[in-house]
Amino acid sequence: YPKGEVSPDATDLRIQLTDVMPMILERLDLPCPPDIQGAAPNVGHPVIAEVYPLPALSPKGDSQAIFDGSLKFVLKTKGSNRLFDLGKDPHESTNLVEEHPNVAEAMRSKLITYLASLPKPEAARPQSSKTIDEETQEKLERLGYL
Repeated sequence: YPKGEVSPDATDLRIQLTDVMPMILERLDLPCPPDIQGAAPNVGHPVIAEVYPLPALSPKGDSQAIFDGSLKFVLKTKGSNRLFDLGKDPHESTNLVEEHPNVAEAMRSKLITYLASLPKPEAARPQSSKTIDEETQEKLERLGYL
C-alpha cells in the first residue's frame, strides 16, 4: 500500500449497511452528509438487522434483530421472539428467551426505542412537469412506458 495507507484487515465489528457509506467517506477524509442514518463504527448506536420477505415466499413474517455483544434478539411479527448467544451458539439453535426473559425484554425495548427514533422517510417527491417532444412520447408509448 502507498505510504500512510492502512492495509485492509478483518474485524469482528458488526456494522449496518447504512454505515458503509460513512465509513468510506471517513476513510477518504470526506465530509458525511448530515441527513443520512448511517455512521462510522464505534459511535454507540445499536446494530440492527431487518428482514421483510414477501408474504408469498415466507409465511414466517417480518423479523427485526438487535445485537449486544454476543447476544442477538429477534423480534418476529409471526411466531415467537428469539434470543441467542452467538458466542456459544453461532447456528442459532437454542432460543434463550424463556431462560433469560429480562434480557430478552430489555433488548426488545431497546430495539423498539431505537427504531422509533429513526427519521421517518420523506414523502415521495412530486413528479417533474417537464414536457417531452412528440417523437419521444410516441416511442415511450410504443414501448409501454406511457
